[in-house]
Amino acid sequence: MTPNTDEKTFIIWDKKFEIGIPVIDEQHRQLVLLTNDFYKELMNYKKMELPKWEPQLIQALKKCTDYVLVHFNAEEKLMQYCNYEHFLEHKKAHNEFTAKVLETANNFNNANFTTALNFVKFLYQWILEHIGYEDKKYVPALKEYLESTK
Repeated sequence: MTPNTDEKTFIIWDKKFEIGIPVIDEQHRQLVLLTNDFYKELMNYKKMELPKWEPQLIQALKKCTDYVLVHFNAEEKLMQYCNYEHFLEHKKAHNEFTAKVLETANNFNNANFTTALNFVKFLYQWILEHIGYEDKKYVPALKEYLESTK
């Protein structure tokens, strides 16, 4: 995944970030897509130099925020099923991220363009570090669990 600044796509998905669990990989791709949608709407806003946030931008942020919660819920259930030994630490990271996302969403009307762009960069960094590294840590336990249930 690399940051891209062509005003259409900010994050380019790379197969090396797949963890090998199809449902989670698809959710991760969806998070990247929603982050890119938010970025695209933000760039449209900047280009038009509008005096206030447009409903499309706020809707893109809401979709991204809502999907994060859905994804974390699914991922945490899988970690619990397989008794992932570092579940509590992983959940703590999810909770901290969720708090930051919700804080940004709740205060978005007071944000300026720079603040909003920094939020997109924060999402990028999270996707790069968390999906690219942290999520891969629970895969062996989950695969072992899935094999044992066959």
